[in-house]
Amino acid sequence: MAEVACFCGIVFSFEGAAAPCPSCGEVARIAPGPPLDNGEYRLLDPAGVDGEAGADEANSVELETALAAALG
Repeated sequence: MAEVACFCGIVFSFEGAAAPCPSCGEVARIAPGPPLDNGEYRLLDPAGVDGEAGADEANSVELETALAAALG
C-alpha cells in the first residue's frame, strides 16, 4: 500500500502501481527503481529533486518505463 499526496492537496492511499486522486483525478504512479548497493530498492522520483535541468522529463520517462515493465 502506498500513501501519496496529490498536487491538489489531498492525501490518499492505494494498492498497486497507480491510482487516480479521489478529488481531482490526477493519476499517482509508483514503481521500484533500480536496486541500491545493499539490494534494496528506491522509489523513482518523478519530481526531479536532484535539481538538474531536464531531470523531471528524464525521471518521468524512467518511471513510465519501470511501470510498464512492472505491469507486463
